[in-house]
Amino acid sequence: MKISTKELLTYSFIKPLNDVSPKQIIQFYTCDVLTWILSHVKENNVCLLTMLTQMNVIAVAKKTNINCIIFCEVMPSSDVIKKATEENIALYFSEKCSSYTLQNILGVKDE
Repeated sequence: MKISTKELLTYSFIKPLNDVSPKQIIQFYTCDVLTWILSHVKENNVCLLTMLTQMNVIAVAKKTNINCIIFCEVMPSSDVIKKATEENIALYFSEKCSSYTLQNILGVKDE
């Protein structure tokens, strides 16, 4: 599956949190365990769907080349948003969708 971060904005329940250059997404990954993400995300251009909002999420995203994060049901702090913007990681927020619901809406297939 290939999608642009611009296409995410066609869904009314997905809101941008920062202003970075558009990204290509080739894979979505749903996980709330940072060590698991570190050991399992191997592709570039991955979008993470998560409920984790701590600063370490940005560090893991940078280390694993995750270029987009959608926070599901929880809003990250302004410090997290600022750091992601500095690292050129696109951030989005989906207030009413769990990560499981969101992956189904986006048509994400389990691999």
